[in-house]
Amino acid sequence: MPIKCTVLQMSRFRTWLFLYATRIVEFVNGCFIVGFSLVFIYDMVCGGSRIFEMGNFTDFKNANIMMWLAFFALGIAQFAAMLFYSIRSNKASGLILVLSSAIWAVVAATFITSRAGVITTGPVIYGIWATMSLLAGYELLSVNKKIEAAVNKGA
Repeated sequence: MPIKCTVLQMSRFRTWLFLYATRIVEFVNGCFIVGFSLVFIYDMVCGGSRIFEMGNFTDFKNANIMMWLAFFALGIAQFAAMLFYSIRSNKASGLILVLSSAIWAVVAATFITSRAGVITTGPVIYGIWATMSLLAGYELLSVNKKIEAAVNKGA
């Protein structure tokens, strides 16, 4: 299949998948980020960093508390961007989705390269979520780019 046809099919799939449905991906992404980061923040502050003793989580000890706080702040920013209905907030939300997809891909890769050597569902689930976040963020950015161009053309 030629590349142009493949790109067209991917574009059709992305449009079908995210037609009017990026808001739910934004919400779930925010919940995942806040929940995932809070577990590590809580464990580092109150739990004595015991989570790092668990098999596949040993490689996460390379991230310090500031990284987890920044990840938590990204989740809060995702929720904040969802509160408003403007081109600017949608662009911010799309960028947050794209950035968080890269972080979820790193999380998936961390589970893959874990020294524990145990195969888990982590890489699959986080890899799928990284892909969903990337596609939803791209869709949100491209749709808002078209809306912004139409608004600027009419002004």
